[in-house]
Formats: sequence, C-alpha cells, structure tokens
Amino acid sequence: MHDPEIFVCSNYCNGFAYDCAEYLCRDPKYPIDVWCALIPRFITHKSQPSHLFYKVRKRLDKDYCRLCLSGFTNPEETSFSCVLCNFHLHPKCALLLPETTKHKYDKHPMTLSYRPVKNHEGDYFCEVCEEEMNPNVVFYHFHECA
Repeated sequence: MHDPEIFVCSNYCNGFAYDCAEYLCRDPKYPIDVWCALIPRFITHKSQPSHLFYKVRKRLDKDYCRLCLSGFTNPEETSFSCVLCNFHLHPKCALLLPETTKHKYDKHPMTLSYRPVKNHEGDYFCEVCEEEMNPNVVFYHFHECA
C-alpha cells in the first residue's frame, strides 16, 4: 500500500490504484486511485450553468465549496473551479448529489435547489431534521403541485 499523501487527491485509499510503469514514467511512485482517475478534467454544473469548471489542485486557503459551504482540507485538495468567478466545488458535491430525491413521508419528489427559494414563507426550516437551515447551502425543495 502506498502512503496516502502521494495520491492525487491526498485521500486514503484501500482499494485499487493506477501506477505508472518504471520504463514509461519519470516518477513511477505517483499512484492514482480509481476515483481520481475517473474524475473528468472539466464539467459544467447547474449551480453556474454558463461557467466551465476545471479540475484543479491549488486554491487559496480561504476557498470553500459553494454547494456545502465547507472548506477544503488542504490547499492541494482536488476541486472543480471556475477561474472567472472564484467558484469552487468538492468533486463529491459536484458529481454525486442527485438532482431529485423522495422522502418516505411525501409522495412528491424534491428538487435540488442551488439558491434560496423566492417567495418562501417563513424561516428556512428543514421539516425532515426539524432544524433551521442556511438558504445559501444547496437543499432539496418541494415545489407545490397545481
């Protein structure tokens, strides 16, 4: 097993990893785990549909994911970033959040919202976990039926 610090994403990996053969690479001790190998180089995302997000490994220490509002664990952690607007996304937030979901007590699907809902009555309150929520974090929202 390789030291996790030398993986591209700097995350621990106890599974498969790609490694360059000595005769092909200058540094054959640079493994890439399967997750990092499958991440695309750039994406578009519904949170900023007119921007192109590039996979990067360097940001400023103060940068954070605009979907979950959490910081990055280190300045070289992989992210998807728009260099025009300094908008960063964790790969898991950008690629793995489903656009819709259902709750066991509701027959209607809820849609992922990237901005506060306009004309929302009352405070931002999660009825599932019964806690106040930050409207600047992505959340699932039920749009009323007609």
